[in-house]
Amino acid sequence: RDGIALLEAEPALRVDEVPTLPPSTLLERIPAYDAIIGRSATKISPELLRGAPRLRVVGRAGVGVDNVAMDVATALGIAVINAPAGNTVAVAELFFGVMLALARQLPHAFSSMREGKWDRAALMGGELHGKTLGIVGLGRIGGEVAHRAHAFGMSVIAYDPYVAEARFTARHARRAESLEALLDEADILTVHTPLTDETKGMIGRRELARLRPGAIVANLARGGIVDDAALLAALEAGPLRGAALDVYPAGARVRRERAAAAQRGGDLAARRDAGAHRGRRRAGRRRAAADADRRLPRGRDAARDAPRAHQPRRAGRHRTRGDAAR
Repeated sequence: RDGIALLEAEPALRVDEVPTLPPSTLLERIPAYDAIIGRSATKISPELLRGAPRLRVVGRAGVGVDNVAMDVATALGIAVINAPAGNTVAVAELFFGVMLALARQLPHAFSSMREGKWDRAALMGGELHGKTLGIVGLGRIGGEVAHRAHAFGMSVIAYDPYVAEARFTARHARRAESLEALLDEADILTVHTPLTDETKGMIGRRELARLRPGAIVANLARGGIVDDAALLAALEAGPLRGAALDVYPAGARVRRERAAAAQRGGDLAARRDAGAHRGRRRAGRRRAAADADRRLPRGRDAARDAPRAHQPRRAGRHRTRGDAAR
């Protein structure tokens, strides 16, 4: 409620907080509003934008703006504002949580104990210490992951053609000149990029085959960056030791296959987009989006003078429980 409270404190604003609405219902309601804040499940489509004559600003309570028709918003003079730093620490911490769980075989140990077994010898696991962590995307989240990796005694190599050398130096990460060079060295591979034409399917069958035997792959960014079918095949065939996923591409078939793989006992840690779904982090993103909305210029042409959001180079990922529209 912190972000909503910021808006409600403004006497000039009337705030309606509603659950996630079906597209048809939102389309009927949007003409009455000057601004809307939503998360990734709320699609800000061209039709919605064109049907909102009063709309001046779209607030994205999260990192990515791939659910917003940016070209139409720009053409209509509607400002789009995101909250890129809101879930940074949450995702970085979740990454190491699932890495420790996979390395020490905690899911299997938990299941074994619940079944009344004591398989100590079979569940010794391994360490993160001494492993090489390969990071694709050294932005906010990738940088925080790199920073924390050193505390575990890991070697860090990163690939990001859009980041200056100073960023690699600051995060004590060796720069890989190509994705292939990174894959050849990584014991653990993690991706922290947005989903774009460039990154869609970036990690596929060929890339997974380059990884060292026993490697672990993590995608806590956007569904579709890692080819799910190729990843499942690699897990079943044996070259990969495990995978950690909390983002899903569209399509129930892939989700069913992931669930089946987990039930077969493969080292697949799958969660439903959990990295950013923690109360304080969610509140932080809403506060950031709400504060940006609150500080926008007023007046008929204010949106044309407001800053435009661009597609960020880094990301994460995020299901909606509720949206706020003003």
